[in-house]
Amino acid sequence: MPNIEQPEVVVYTTAWCPYCWRLKRQLRGVGVVFTEIDVESDTAAAAYVLSVADGNRTVPTVLIRERVLVAPDFHQVLVALSEATGRAV
Repeated sequence: MPNIEQPEVVVYTTAWCPYCWRLKRQLRGVGVVFTEIDVESDTAAAAYVLSVADGNRTVPTVLIRERVLVAPDFHQVLVALSEATGRAV
């Protein structure tokens, strides 16, 4: 997956979240390049997640271009990436 066509992917996470660990492992497994931001150490990121997750600090939260996915599973992220690039991931 890593190539010039991949949109920026940001994964908002915490160190203790098992759902975050799994999603990051799965994304790396298929070669998706992403930026990880820990909402516990970044107050602006925590505020952003609160603003897009109905006032909750829900992680993982994934941003792909302007599309926000709150607590997505691996398949949902792949679908969003496919839609963003216009090709299957």
